[in-house]
Amino acid sequence: MIKPTPESAAKLQKILSKRIGRELSNEELEEAYDALMGFAIALVELDSNEPKYPIANTNPNVLQYV
Repeated sequence: MIKPTPESAAKLQKILSKRIGRELSNEELEEAYDALMGFAIALVELDSNEPKYPIANTNPNVLQYV
């Protein structure tokens, strides 16, 4: 599991606590950060031969998390 920096943890806590309606525990915050980093890595590793479309426009499953 990747540990967030204090700055990134604070930013993520601010964003997610507004969305969820409560402060996240340290464990929840670390899990959310790990998932976010995994998602970012997956986006970077997308096949560069494919057309460049925003993923939210081509994959409706992504929209449920926004």
